Amino acid sequence: MAKDSSAKNPKSNDKDYHKPSTVEDITQQNVQTIVRLEQATNAKRAKSDQIADVIANFCGSMPFVWAHIIWFAGWTIINIAPGIRHVDPFPFNFLTLIVSL
Repeated sequence: MAKDSSAKNPKSNDKDYHKPSTVEDITQQNVQTIVRLEQATNAKRAKSDQIADVIANFCGSMPFVWAHIIWFAGWTIINIAPGIRHVDPFPFNFLTLIVSL
């Protein structure tokens, strides 16, 4: 009967295969399995998905926030400063249009 069970489960003869004995072993085995699955999935991603991921990571970063703070402050200062021709005077309708796109 032992031969039947090993024939059904080829991993039982594998030297690297072991039955986890503790919760920590089970957790470690599960984490390693998830890491391998994520690496395999990431390797198969399309180029457009990778580009979208880079863009999304940048848009959620502090440099993105700082770039917008500088952009809006600069736009506001240029368009309210005296002695300069205002491209988009207050209430900044053109800026609103750009941001809404």
